[in-house]
Amino acid sequence: MGMAASQGRFLQLTSRKNNIGLQLTRLSNEKVSLTREMQNVSRRYQDALNTKTLKWSNNAGVSYIDLSYSNLMTPSAMNQQQPYVLTDSAGKVVIASNYSKYAEMISPDGAAGGDWKNNRTKILAELTGIDEGKLNSYDSAKANLDAAQANLDGLNDYKETKIDPLMKKFEGKGGTAALVEKLGSTTGGGSFASKGNWKDAYNSGDSIKISGTSELQGIANQLKNLAAYFPDIETADFEKGIDNSIKGSMTAMANGTELPTGGTVTGSKDKGFEVNVVALINSALSAAGATKAPDNAYAGSSKVNYEWYDTSKPEYATWKTEHDAWHEKYEAGMAQYNTAESALASIFTSAEESEFAFYDAIFTAIAEKGWTQNNKVTDTSYLNEMLQNGIYSLTTMTKSLYVDGQNTDGSARFNYEYSTDIAVNNNHVYTVNDSDVQNDAMVDYEYEKSIINAKETRIDTRMKNLETEQSAITQMLQGLEQVRNDNIERTFSIFS
Repeated sequence: MGMAASQGRFLQLTSRKNNIGLQLTRLSNEKVSLTREMQNVSRRYQDALNTKTLKWSNNAGVSYIDLSYSNLMTPSAMNQQQPYVLTDSAGKVVIASNYSKYAEMISPDGAAGGDWKNNRTKILAELTGIDEGKLNSYDSAKANLDAAQANLDGLNDYKETKIDPLMKKFEGKGGTAALVEKLGSTTGGGSFASKGNWKDAYNSGDSIKISGTSELQGIANQLKNLAAYFPDIETADFEKGIDNSIKGSMTAMANGTELPTGGTVTGSKDKGFEVNVVALINSALSAAGATKAPDNAYAGSSKVNYEWYDTSKPEYATWKTEHDAWHEKYEAGMAQYNTAESALASIFTSAEESEFAFYDAIFTAIAEKGWTQNNKVTDTSYLNEMLQNGIYSLTTMTKSLYVDGQNTDGSARFNYEYSTDIAVNNNHVYTVNDSDVQNDAMVDYEYEKSIINAKETRIDTRMKNLETEQSAITQMLQGLEQVRNDNIERTFSIFS
């Protein structure tokens, strides 16, 4: 009976030991599974750390703000009152519900070529809060200014293509040296006579020695006669250039100050003064806006020569008649432009004008390019994804005159030129690490890691308990096995 009971106990403990072994195997597999789960959590966290987002910057990347639909399509300091139109792959303007009402007024089906002209005043009045009457006054004043600008552009084009070519017919060929020669043997008086005349002084490259401010003024007055040979510049500008080039020297001479080497006038009362004729002429011509043209006789030298015109030729009279008639029209055109500009400036405040121009550009684009609605674009993350993947682009707009400059009614004719590109090519858009995603990922990572650690702790505790029980069973089995062996040995010894 004792042997049977011992054997039953042995079998029971063996079964329990095997069961514990099975549980330990399962728990060990669970730990392996937790390791894989932790690897996945770590991988997601690392991916989040590498996540990039598009941000907007107005200071070359020093600081950023969100690249949002509002920041692109609503006038603000962020976009500096310039629209950055969101467009899809077909070129249509992508809008949210805030603009859908007005877009439908222009083009109900979203097609390009909508009616902006007849809805413009009403839409702009609602969006800006500016009275419709004020908007109409602005449009009228703007049309006058545009017409005045177109008129000036036309006059400038006429001068360049019709009048200026006439000058070539009486153009001089000798450069500035020939102009000096036209002054002949005229001298500035005093010690200047020692150099003979203007031509000799210029061609020798020497400076003219003078005794003081009165002689310098005499030279300046004679140089002003050269203005007659530059009909494409204002005589007053040339004369002012002469005066300005010696003004500082005159003051310094009167004060007895040493004049610096390299200027148009150098020296002192003790040493005497010298005037560089070439420098004086070049200084005056530069101040008057004359066009530089190298003269072969002085190529590579310090003498810089300019285009000039022989006004003694009969072709000069033809040019002057045409030029004076043009100039009269141009002066009248400038007066018309200034009046129109003042009238326009008095209608809107600068803030109203900026807001008006912003919405005018947005809805001109909607009318010309068509539109599509997607309310998801107000979600910054969604918009960012669409821009990063190149599904949506940013379009900028520049207003300019048509080639012909005018409509059939004579009014100025303007259009918008569109420039569309992916967001990252815009100089305000930067690709940066997404700190929001990183912060969220950190929170998720720590939370998921704590759960995994808690599971692992429970498994380790359970395995430790099972291993302790397993060790105790092993010892008990060893004891039963020893008792069994002793009984067998004692029984067989009785019968031996």
